[in-house]
Parts: sequence; C-alpha cells; structure tokens
Amino acid sequence: MIERFLKFLATLVYRFPVWILVLALLLTVGAGYYASKLKIKTNIGDLLPEHTFSVTNLEKTMKEIGAAGYLMVMVEGSEPAQMKAFGHALKEALLVHKEQRLKEGKEIFVQKVDLRNDIQYFKDRALYFLSRDELMEVWEKLDDRVREEKLKANPLYVDLDDDEAEEEDDDEVWRQKSLHQKYRTGDFKEYFISDDESVLGVLVKPTQSSSDLGFNQRLLHHVRIVGNEVIAAGKFGDTTFDLGGSYRNKMVEKQSIINDLVRSMGTTMILLTLLITLYFRRLRAIVTVMVPLIMGITWALAVAQFKYGYLNMITAFIFAVLLGWVSISASIS
Repeated sequence: MIERFLKFLATLVYRFPVWILVLALLLTVGAGYYASKLKIKTNIGDLLPEHTFSVTNLEKTMKEIGAAGYLMVMVEGSEPAQMKAFGHALKEALLVHKEQRLKEGKEIFVQKVDLRNDIQYFKDRALYFLSRDELMEVWEKLDDRVREEKLKANPLYVDLDDDEAEEEDDDEVWRQKSLHQKYRTGDFKEYFISDDESVLGVLVKPTQSSSDLGFNQRLLHHVRIVGNEVIAAGKFGDTTFDLGGSYRNKMVEKQSIINDLVRSMGTTMILLTLLITLYFRRLRAIVTVMVPLIMGITWALAVAQFKYGYLNMITAFIFAVLLGWVSISASIS
C-alpha cells in the first residue's frame, strides 16, 4: 500500500515538476507565515505534566504566597541616608504601581517589598539565635540553679555560708552574663545594608517563579522603569541602583542559551554545506539537499503552530540536531 502510494507520488512529480515546485513554494510561504507566529514558552515548569500532584501544589502555593525567591535591587551611593530614602521611595512606587495595575486588570509583577528588619521581633526572640555552646552554658546555669533551689527547699538544709554580699555578687554576675540580655541589646541591623554602608539591598518579592523567563524579562523591565522614575523625581544625590538575584541571573543564562543556539545553528549550516559540497563535489547538490530540508522544517513549524501554538525550551533546541540528521540521511540515501 505504501509502495503504491510512493510510486504514485514519484510519477506525479515526474510528470508535473513545475507545478509541484510552485505548489511547494506556495506551501512554504504559507507555512513560513504561520511559523513566524510560533512562540517559545520559557517557563521550565511547562515541561512537567499539568495535572501532576507537584505541579498543582506549586500553582496553589504560588497563588497564596507568591514566588519563593527575590529580585534584589542593589542601591549604591555615598550617603546612607539618601540610599535609605531612595529605598523607601522605590518601595512605595512599586506598591502604587501594583495597585494601579490591579485596578486596570494588568499583569501584577510585585507582591511585596522589604528593605528593613523588624528589630523588636528579633529582640523578643533573641534566645532562638543562640549557638550550641551558648545553649549549653544556659543549661548548666539553669541546672545549677535548680539544684540550689531544691537544696533550699529541704527542711534539713543548713546554709553554712551567710555571706549575703557574695550571694549578691553572684547574682550580679549572672545578670551581666545573661545571654538573653546580651542578645536583646545586640547589634541588629535595621536595614539590609553592607558593613561599610556603601550598598543597600531592597528585596522585591515577585508574584511568579524565576523559572518563567518571559516573566523575568517583564519584571526586570518594570522594576527598572519604576526605579528610573523614582531617581528622576527625587533628590537622592549620586544614588544609583542595579538589579541582581536569581531573577536577573536567569535572564543572563537565557541570553547565553540563545547565543549558543544561534551559534550552533550557524555552525550546523556551515558544516552541512561543507559536508554536502565535499560529498557530492557539486554546488548544485547544496540546493538539491538544503532547499527541501528547509521547506520540510518550515512545514513542521507551521504544524506545531497550528496544533500547539508554542515550543518549549527543549523542542526549541532540537532544530540544529534535526538539520544535521535529516541532511546526512538525505546525503546517504
């Protein structure tokens, strides 16, 4: 059945070569138009099945608490007061833009913004930050105190040391060495600022994960625009800002991947042209092999656009391999 169909096609092409070529060119032009609309989904999460337990839980978590990471806005300047003023102005501007976009039904990029610690929170929970050695010290002192109180509660206990001054001195030493008091009066930084006060960090919590590279690009663009507006509207001296963190790093990685893809496609085309030229020793062979190959790939992209509408990060990189495999198969055959 298949052989008969292939013979029919071969006969048809042999009898009407011009019409077949014109039809193939028209199909390629139409396929190229549809293929140009094909999008690449950069969200790594799209590679996972939609209805799995992990994916549904991740989507539910994202709706409730937002993304797990932060976009870091690094504020630099010579005056810490101006840097902090810019940080507060940037926070207010980002939250105002959030409310405006929410009212207008536009995409929301920012969930919340932080640039300072709640010092009282840490002071009230100072003992939670003790090291193991400090905890052992507290345990030993408490154990000694418990034994001492048990002895005093014993009716047969006789205190042979009546030196009240020494007891008061011991209590004073205990109060001075109180780890809780030490941590409550410790040096907690109110702002996310470096020790030399040259860099202030503003943590922007986005609404989506950094795995969606398209969202990353829109987020960085949005924060840069708002930051530049704040710089232009306020008086912050020589204060400047830059973006960092996982969201920016993902974009750098994306650009690196795109550059690698372009280089691999270009290298593949050059090597294929050289291989076909050396194998057939005729320039006409390049047209004979490469033109149908490019047509077929264009048609495949059009079918992908018609059925799926997008490519993911894996299928977008397969064309360099597909070009080499098909062309080599065509040359051998």
